[in-house]
Amino acid sequence: MTRKQEDEPQLTDQSSTVELASQQRGYVVVLDARTGKTVLTREVSGFILAQALTNDHLVVETARAYFPAGEGKGTITAFPLNGTSSPTTTPTDQWLVGAGDDSLLLSPQPRYPGMCSSPCGPFTLTRISTNGHKLATITHADRVYRGGWVERYKEPAPDGGDGEASAQAAREVVDVDTGAATDLNGDHAEETGLPTGPGLLVMRRPDPDKQSSPSVPVFWLSAADDGHPHTENLEQFTTK
Repeated sequence: MTRKQEDEPQLTDQSSTVELASQQRGYVVVLDARTGKTVLTREVSGFILAQALTNDHLVVETARAYFPAGEGKGTITAFPLNGTSSPTTTPTDQWLVGAGDDSLLLSPQPRYPGMCSSPCGPFTLTRISTNGHKLATITHADRVYRGGWVERYKEPAPDGGDGEASAQAAREVVDVDTGAATDLNGDHAEETGLPTGPGLLVMRRPDPDKQSSPSVPVFWLSAADDGHPHTENLEQFTTK
């Protein structure tokens, strides 16, 4: 999935931002990962804040400002990938931060891949359908991964901004589609690619007291099945 948006001139005030947003035109394109062919192309207006893919929808969040709340007046538009059905729109004051097979994840704070220091959260995610119906909430969330996983504290995170205590707190990875929860037990997760699509690789330091010691793969999760841990073929990750 790619997107293109026109260059944005320097803004001076909120009214200028809103006026500029009304003039903005962006394009979002979905490509077939196997063939490289274009599946869907859509033009949207406003600032593009985020985009995501479910099994059958391209979802784009736009706003009248660089944020969805207040004067931003955020909107989530779900375009069916079949290209024939009409899109649905949902107003929102939250950030689109992820998606599962058939649902979306909204957060009160944006997701910046690769820029989140430990700990990132905690925050509460809202899970909605592509037509905007609330499905569930996920509390104590810390990270959102591609493929429909959320890393969360099993209990409320320690208060007082104690980074070390937060890092040592019990965590689990939850598959938002199946509800399957996998304990991390002090290990850490990272995104990986699999032949079947997005995956999650759980790593462990053999010597936890030595932060410089290399991590080794313990198990992996696939977005293409019921969310159970796999321990077979771990050697495929040792050269990555």
